[in-house]
Amino acid sequence: MRFASSLRYPLSVLTLGLVAAACAGSSPSTFNSASGVDAGASTGGGGGGGGGGSDDPVVVGPTEEEDAGRLSADAGCAGVKSEAKRSPVYMLVVLDGSGSMSSDSKWTASRTALMNFFTQVQASNDDSFGLGMTVFSDSRESSFGGRRVIQVPVRFVDAAQSSSLSARLTGSSPSGGTPTFETMSAAYPNMAAYAPAAPLQNGGKKVIVLISDGVPNGGSSEQSQVVNLARQQANIQPADLAITTFSVGVGPLGGSTSGYDPKFMAQVAVAGGTARANCDVNNVSDPTRMCHFQLTPGGSAQQLASDFLAAINAIRGMAASCEYGFTVPAGQTVDPNLVSVTFTENGTATEVPKNVTSGWEYDNPSNPTKVILTGGWCDRVKAASAGKVEIVLGCAPKVN
Repeated sequence: MRFASSLRYPLSVLTLGLVAAACAGSSPSTFNSASGVDAGASTGGGGGGGGGGSDDPVVVGPTEEEDAGRLSADAGCAGVKSEAKRSPVYMLVVLDGSGSMSSDSKWTASRTALMNFFTQVQASNDDSFGLGMTVFSDSRESSFGGRRVIQVPVRFVDAAQSSSLSARLTGSSPSGGTPTFETMSAAYPNMAAYAPAAPLQNGGKKVIVLISDGVPNGGSSEQSQVVNLARQQANIQPADLAITTFSVGVGPLGGSTSGYDPKFMAQVAVAGGTARANCDVNNVSDPTRMCHFQLTPGGSAQQLASDFLAAINAIRGMAASCEYGFTVPAGQTVDPNLVSVTFTENGTATEVPKNVTSGWEYDNPSNPTKVILTGGWCDRVKAASAGKVEIVLGCAPKVN
């Protein structure tokens, strides 16, 4: 199956090819194009003849080769192809600009890495990823509305948004203390109220990335407040309203209750629902076992910036959804019990089993609008440097 676009970055959003098959004379169908099924990837905009802002599926007829090969599992089916994307992500970066960030090249490295990240995201032209930023305690905080607002609102990262994000960091320097709880207690409700604007897709996942090198002003008491707040937001029900929190700690290994505390940063990641697999929340010496993303100064500013950029890109990949919305083209009726999912990487196609533990499942079996990759399959697709996910409606799935 041919695709309209390909991955440009290892952790960028994947493009999904969807093949819908209508089986002539099939028994009662559970869903069809007239049932109001949400594709899960619509911008919410009107129709239109315009260009790249629309997510309306472009329907094209299959080639004879595709009919004979892809749909041979059901000779009574006629294939129709539609394009969609994985569910979107809206990310807010909350950057610590307190005075301690001026030491050990931390501020220089963070600014360099973030500006490079903005450029990368712009180049990916990804309308399923929105990005914004708030910086607290730096020398320019007040000129951007203070820490109680999202200083650069989350938007699709085109040239204008990339410029706005970079401008927030230009000419700024670390200053003041570390009011982490005050900042986060404003960031969460601001993100909760956030609604994406075109060309960003609707219905996405909200994510906050806290980057800090210091213990909050209030010490252990304020640390507990931040952790509890992150846990509360991650556990909001229904789950599609929850806000997850990633944690990036910038400081020496071993930590210090008066300076940098990696245990606190780990606790934020655990509470925020983003702890890395098999991590140890009490580990302060081995970055590979820490629950958060650990950046350790001491080398060159260039190396720290490189490590910083790698961490931010890894977070983008982890935040990416494993949910794939699908649309049943007009006039087509299909049976949701006859579905298969395939992942193709490096030219090799592998069928993904229908398995709630490691494979795929529906968002709602009785009225499905999305296929959700689970367990190791979710991890594998996120980590793929290139690849494509295909859903075939009308062919019996492999079940483990």
